Amino acid sequence: MGPYQGSNYYFPDFDMNSCARGRDYPAWMGDYGYEKHYLFVEGHECCNRYFPTSSNCPYETEAQHGYYWESYYERLPNSAP
Repeated sequence: MGPYQGSNYYFPDFDMNSCARGRDYPAWMGDYGYEKHYLFVEGHECCNRYFPTSSNCPYETEAQHGYYWESYYERLPNSAP
């Protein structure tokens, strides 16, 4: 595990055209060589680099706690498709 993986950072969310904060950034962004270009401690650093004209950047500012997928998926039984 690299020094960046598993920590809360601001990262570009290209689907939302804004930056998000959390640990749910794509794994490749936290890999050696990419982290310095995609993971940021401050939201404005990410926004200025990737979305300088966005009025809603960053759109997500709360740190994630627990497992990163807990805030995005409903608690469904294992039999759910």
